[in-house]
Amino acid sequence: MSFRGPVAEYKGIPQRPDHEMIATAVFSHPEIGTVGMTELEACKAYDELKVFKANFRAMKYVLPDRDTRMLMKLIVDAKTDKLVGAHIVGPDAGEMALLLAIP
Repeated sequence: MSFRGPVAEYKGIPQRPDHEMIATAVFSHPEIGTVGMTELEACKAYDELKVFKANFRAMKYVLPDRDTRMLMKLIVDAKTDKLVGAHIVGPDAGEMALLLAIP
């Protein structure tokens, strides 16, 4: 979404919103949480990436011995180690995406 002109002021200085890292949640079963770029978008924007993938059982499911799994993919700019995208599938994925969106 593109805005023309400032939409707010902060300390008297016109500001434009930055929509680059807005977290999104889909409250389905399993839940989906995402923030930032997809891997394809990041490939076009950055010269070199690090992509981390994990399949794990959340701590709250270990003690009751439930085999509820989560999938997580983190996309990182290799030059700066800056997180540019995160994608999560599993219980509470939307809340996790919100945490990752905090700069």
